[in-house]
Amino acid sequence: MTIPEILNYISIWSVAVPFIVGMIWHRKLSRDSLFVLAIVFFSTISQMMDLPEMVTYKNYQGIAYNIYTPCEFILLSFLFRNKIITKNKRTIFSFLCIIYTVIVAFSFYDLGIETFISELASLNNFIYTVWIMLFLLEQYELDKPFLFNFKTPFFWYTIGILFYSVCTLLIFILWYNLDNGDNINKAIKKIIHSIFNINMYVMFTIGIIKDIKVVNLKRKILNSN
Repeated sequence: MTIPEILNYISIWSVAVPFIVGMIWHRKLSRDSLFVLAIVFFSTISQMMDLPEMVTYKNYQGIAYNIYTPCEFILLSFLFRNKIITKNKRTIFSFLCIIYTVIVAFSFYDLGIETFISELASLNNFIYTVWIMLFLLEQYELDKPFLFNFKTPFFWYTIGILFYSVCTLLIFILWYNLDNGDNINKAIKKIIHSIFNINMYVMFTIGIIKDIKVVNLKRKILNSN
């Protein structure tokens, strides 16, 4: 196997790590972590379709990813909705959700869902980046850094999403151009996507573990009282 193929294989199976950890301790997870676990669950289905062993189901891969893309958006919108609290930034947040809904509906009506619509994945990544920037700007303005530090699960979720969104945005925009290019372009696409996919699921796993520790600590404090 080549390096891009090895990384792609690791990338696909990396989704299993936060899924397994989350499912084992799902009763101890906070609301935020449950949303992340749901994202991982839907992602597992679409990721498994990319395995070489699933070649007989390749025709359904586009459908799986096109269903996953808006599902991921909805779940992440719930994750960020209560984090962005000032009126002007909530307005931007809501406006982006409305625009996204219109674009998705039009895209599915015009293009169908059989073939992977990479532009929607690009749009997801762009909007996630804007949401995170709004959140960080708000934290700075309200002087509430305690909501965003390495001790909180949300920090790790946000870092994973941010790195993935920013670093794969161009990849999704040029998805089919890179596929139709030479082998070097295809290899670069696979390597970049795989690295940041792996990074995101590692960050999700760390966040879930952090969340479990926080819950256990709270229980110890309550029991000691």
